[in-house]
Amino acid sequence: MTVEAPSPVTAVTAAPERTTTILPHTLAPLMALEVLAPPEPAYMPQKHTDIWGPRERHSRGSVYVAGPMRGYIKFNFPAFDFAAALLRWRGWTVLNPAEHDRTVGFDENVPLEEQPEFDLTRAFRWDIQSLLEVDAVYFLKGWEASQGANTEHAIAISLGLQRIYEVPRDDVEYLYLPHIAYRRNEQ
Repeated sequence: MTVEAPSPVTAVTAAPERTTTILPHTLAPLMALEVLAPPEPAYMPQKHTDIWGPRERHSRGSVYVAGPMRGYIKFNFPAFDFAAALLRWRGWTVLNPAEHDRTVGFDENVPLEEQPEFDLTRAFRWDIQSLLEVDAVYFLKGWEASQGANTEHAIAISLGLQRIYEVPRDDVEYLYLPHIAYRRNEQ
């Protein structure tokens, strides 16, 4: 019996000129969520549920995407873009820091040190302001080891925002991970 490996799938992001390639080994969890299947026509009964709840045609509210950026290839923008596309498909209004950073001139293909015109403080202020305006925060895999995402997590808790985790959070492991992020920068 021969099994063909699935070919990479391309997800279109909010900016039509930008696409994200999804590697075959990452397709199984997405297929399980039926992310790659086209949405049913509006007249179909809403019978499917998953970890996101039933699919609804109206807006679920607004969500901010949080996660690690520094130390990742392309500053992890492909993960931010894919999460934003998924959340929009699910009916959320999305505030994506990767999209915002691009609009103010940040290039994810160039090291941060080589972009002196990019104001990191202003970008972080936008992130914090965005948290004050959303109903929920979606945390990407690896957020626990990011100082910025930990700050966003603390703000989300303080504001009583709904928190959605790409990977279920292990509370025992989480107790130790924030310290790793701080230690990493002390070296």
